Amino acid sequence: RIFFVLSAILYLGNVVYKKKFTGREESLEVEPPEVLDTLSELLKVKRDLLIEALTKRKTVTVGEKLILPYSLNEAVTTRDSMAKSLYAALFDWIVLRINHALLNKKDMEESVMCLSIGVLDIFGFEDFPHNSFEQFCINYANEQLQYYFNQHIFKLEQVGVTPQRDPS
Repeated sequence: RIFFVLSAILYLGNVVYKKKFTGREESLEVEPPEVLDTLSELLKVKRDLLIEALTKRKTVTVGEKLILPYSLNEAVTTRDSMAKSLYAALFDWIVLRINHALLNKKDMEESVMCLSIGVLDIFGFEDFPHNSFEQFCINYANEQLQYYFNQHIFKLEQVGVTPQRDPS
């Protein structure tokens, strides 16, 4: 299952939109057809539903349901958001499965603190054209966490490497 979802995420990057004019109306065509066929197979959805999800939005108002076409920019954003959502869901599922595998019945019966994994991304600074104060605080906190982590790990390594001195 993991490889199906990862493949679908990668295939979404191959989806291309073309503007199509029919009379006075403008719509979007999704291509190439073989990519759409593969995507629908990987995601286990009907091709028509996939195309509709990539090109139209549904809006519900009081007593009325509207189906409106995306603009080209909106469609590209929707495609990219779909890939990002699939990736996030897959990541959450993997972490959940690992955490579940770490549990055992004894821990659950005795209400003992359970083992689990967590992920903290503290890799460097975000680089925006204009960094806000909030971003500065986030970057500062990340750098402090990285510093603490490095110091802690180095101390543990030093304890393991320090030669034992002979007391004589």
